[in-house]
Amino acid sequence: MLISDSTTGGDLQIARLGACSLKDATYKTINGHSLLASIVVPRGLAPGKHPLVVRWHGGGLVNGHRLYTPWIAQYMIEFLHTSKAIMVLPDYRLLPGASGLDILEDMNDFFAWIFNGGMDRHLETGISADLSDVLVSGESAGGWLAIQSALTQQTPRIKAIVAHYPMIDMRDVHWNVPDSRKYLGGAPQKKPRDLARFFSQQEETITYRMPPDGGEIYHCLVRQGLYGKFFGTNRCLYPLEVMEDVCSEIPCLSLIDIDKNLRSDRSLRSGSYTVLVTLLCHLLVP
Repeated sequence: MLISDSTTGGDLQIARLGACSLKDATYKTINGHSLLASIVVPRGLAPGKHPLVVRWHGGGLVNGHRLYTPWIAQYMIEFLHTSKAIMVLPDYRLLPGASGLDILEDMNDFFAWIFNGGMDRHLETGISADLSDVLVSGESAGGWLAIQSALTQQTPRIKAIVAHYPMIDMRDVHWNVPDSRKYLGGAPQKKPRDLARFFSQQEETITYRMPPDGGEIYHCLVRQGLYGKFFGTNRCLYPLEVMEDVCSEIPCLSLIDIDKNLRSDRSLRSGSYTVLVTLLCHLLVP
């Protein structure tokens, strides 16, 4: 099945989502740009309340699209159908035109739209989302957004998250120290004198870049150690630090991660939360 998407000017292959209906809705408008969320409902869903799956796309906060299905895990699609759930897939503003704080603002506005009934108005009569049964998922940058969703959306509380290889510790040297030897898929290195002109050419408000578009921007940010400059340094952007602030408010809070670059010595010494080994599920409610 193909769907024509006005935000990309082309067709997106969404057959992987299976037998379902799909509807786009605007959850926010910023600088004249609509931020869209795609609502996916399995065909034949009975009237009543159904679990809600929120899925944030990855792309290093630099590229990606809500309906770029090659990045959606197959078992999440199967879970959608076997659980008779509703899935909503939002876009959000991207670096370098936006900052990490802008992206968190989009995340918060999206959940305000969800929890105030904005999505339900786009569902068929008799069908609604059970906002007491919400799972949030995402990969890479989407995993960062999934974790941030769980840490910030306290009323109602997110029930569970599934974060695939999430971005967790962006204070690490990988993101912030220049190193031309970093291997990033064989992408060519951009000369330092070209950086200012390159970044000045990026539009301020971008809500999607269909892969592989945007790959050069990501490579440049990481290789030149500029990620933190554009992402931001505010404490609220860094999940390990946010966990230190909110862990007493959230039951059963634990973080499981296989990232060998994670500075586990710092996080473990804090004594305020637990770092184990492999991030696939982060359950906040037993």
